[in-house]
Amino acid sequence: MHFGARTDWVLLSAVLALLGFGLLMVWSATQYVPPVRNEHPLPEAPWAAPLGATPDPEKAPVITFVSERAIKQALWAVVGLALMMLFRRQNYRRLNHPAWAYGGTGLALALLALAYVVGERHRFLRLGPVGVQPSELAKPVLVIFLAHFIAERSRILNERRTLLPVAMTLGLLTGAVMVADLGTAFVMIATAGAVFVAAGLEWRHVRTAAAVGALCTLLAVFIPGYRRERVLAFVRELGVLQALKLAPQNSPSEAAPAGKLKRDVSYHQKQSLMALGSGGLWGVGLFRGIQKLGYLPEAENDFIFAVVGEELGLAGCTVLLAIFLVIWWRGSRLARSAPDEFGRYLALGATFIVVFQAMVNMSVVVKLAPTKGLPLPMISYGGSSLIATMILFGILLSIRERSV
Repeated sequence: MHFGARTDWVLLSAVLALLGFGLLMVWSATQYVPPVRNEHPLPEAPWAAPLGATPDPEKAPVITFVSERAIKQALWAVVGLALMMLFRRQNYRRLNHPAWAYGGTGLALALLALAYVVGERHRFLRLGPVGVQPSELAKPVLVIFLAHFIAERSRILNERRTLLPVAMTLGLLTGAVMVADLGTAFVMIATAGAVFVAAGLEWRHVRTAAAVGALCTLLAVFIPGYRRERVLAFVRELGVLQALKLAPQNSPSEAAPAGKLKRDVSYHQKQSLMALGSGGLWGVGLFRGIQKLGYLPEAENDFIFAVVGEELGLAGCTVLLAIFLVIWWRGSRLARSAPDEFGRYLALGATFIVVFQAMVNMSVVVKLAPTKGLPLPMISYGGSSLIATMILFGILLSIRERSV
């Protein structure tokens, strides 16, 4: 593993800091494991006994020093580091080939289709003890495809013979992701838009693409009931519909089977705000958070930023945000200084897709956007997301080392 004067030490340090930060927070968030992870928590913790009753020891949280999930995340981190260094050592120009651009896209589409047919919740493929989320692996594929396609056709970018095939390809890829993972599809669409605008796409085409994308997103949101209820809950609590006298003040709740309580679809964000508020400036201390004890759903996944806020406070959240801003600074600087068009768009796409996803995730946690089910890159639990992100960082490092 050779590093030299060409290595971007600032970017590499930021990536390693994110990796360490994420492993630490996954360790903390999974130290207390609720007994029934798939049931939605009630206003009380899932294991809480009624007043005056004796708690059931079988429903008590499982308390472990290092959880199985934390160990798995550490193993995925080792794999991710190896892949990052592999892509860093390889010349990024080798990715500028139809086999990577179109073959990778075809493979991603095949895996997404397979996950929809036989996967868990249409999202995951189970390969023995290993679970793979094809929508996460589709992100580096998208970045490579965009860079290859635009670099090849930059002089005829605004012609119909360029726009129609790329629109069909992007529509297929993001549509296949959107079926089960709207959040990732939204990030991919935004990334494609950012790269095309940077490449010089005319605004008349930008407006058309934005209108089509907005229409498809609205259909994807409002056809499935659970997505519609999440968005309506978010809008209702902003008071927009009440101001227009189009909706009652109370938040909607998902329908529940007979004999079970309804669940508030805005429950995740309410609990995340409680976690952030209780953390204050400096937090309650690492491993000492309360909301992860079954109150906050997806504490180690999509809402791990709330655990950061509770345990490390505003200071910890600010440090985490600062690291992502450093990555944006180094990545955007690299996109401007790359020696060729392919490297320029590759660096822009890789930087944008990581940082934009982080901003969207944080926005959801602080209730600036409706719940989307999107992990925080490098911080949330999940091997597919971690590996896909570290591959992108390896590509960035490769571009940097061949730009000077």
